[in-house]
Amino acid sequence: MTTASDGQGGVTETWTTDDTFAAKVDPLSAQEVYWAGQQDGGETHKITVRYNSAITNKKRFLFGTRVLNITSVRNILERNRKMVCFAVETL
Repeated sequence: MTTASDGQGGVTETWTTDDTFAAKVDPLSAQEVYWAGQQDGGETHKITVRYNSAITNKKRFLFGTRVLNITSVRNILERNRKMVCFAVETL
C-alpha cells in the first residue's frame, strides 16, 4: 500500500501489485476459525506459499476478486522454504 497527498490536507491510499505467487488457499474450518479468533484477529483463510521475506502482515493477497488481508505469517520450521499466512477476507 502506498499513500499520497490528495492536495486538500488528506491522504489517498492505493494498493499496488508487488508479485504473483502460486499459492494454496484453504478456508478455515469452523473449529479453526474459533481457535484463530481466540488468538489473533478472526482469520478466515490459511494460505501456503514458498518462502518470501517480502510477505508480511502489512500485505494482502488477491485471490481472483477476493481480498485476503494477512494477519500473521509463519516461516515453517524456520527453514526459509515454505510459509503459512493466516488472513481475513474483506467484503
